[in-house]
Amino acid sequence: MDLGRYEEAIKAYDNALRVSPKDIASWYNKGVSLEKLDKVKDAIEAYNTALKLDPEFKPALKDKEELLKN
Repeated sequence: MDLGRYEEAIKAYDNALRVSPKDIASWYNKGVSLEKLDKVKDAIEAYNTALKLDPEFKPALKDKEELLKN
């Protein structure tokens, strides 16, 4: 993701989530990558999944709130 290769990053996060479906960081980072590709609905869905696992996960709360403002 840091290299700006968001499609590849999403595939990597999907692979990680197959192994560890409760990995909050992977859900969050997948959401960030989706957001960078303007896939807002999918990004919100990924943030929501992270927040189901940890309702107080501040990065997902912040990014989801920003998306909903736009």
